[in-house]
Amino acid sequence: MHNLQEGVRKFMLGAGDTVGKFNPDQACRYMGYQIEEMAEKIKAAADGALNASDRAYLMHHAASIDALGKQFKAGEFVGAVGRADHDKLIDADFDLAFTSLGALNSTSTNTDGAIHEGCRSNLAKLVDGKVIRDAHGKIQKPAGWTAPDFRPFVDPNVKGD
Repeated sequence: MHNLQEGVRKFMLGAGDTVGKFNPDQACRYMGYQIEEMAEKIKAAADGALNASDRAYLMHHAASIDALGKQFKAGEFVGAVGRADHDKLIDADFDLAFTSLGALNSTSTNTDGAIHEGCRSNLAKLVDGKVIRDAHGKIQKPAGWTAPDFRPFVDPNVKGD
């Protein structure tokens, strides 16, 4: 069983990120990751829409959210993040983590198993404790890496693809 926080810290350090101190560039980039993941989740929900109108509505907003995430990742709002009330940033990050685990508990039959599988897959991107990046800084998946398999943690009574 992976400890989620320890897995995140290990990955961050392997990616050359700092932990335990305020880093506005990094905080802005991680906000971008959070926003992009929300866009991905909205797109997944759109796949379950019963009609084209609902699907189009969700996909439209997901695209806007995704674009905002890219702006944060590019550092366009690093000044705003640096000047923000840090208590409010911490509060929002905690609430995001807490509600994300609530959402995971609402969709998975085995939250601990899903966390273990997600940590396994992400930590497998580390080679000798470090990530490999391409020329643009994007983290690469090393040879032999496998995507997380969350199917064992899906309620068998729920339709999925």
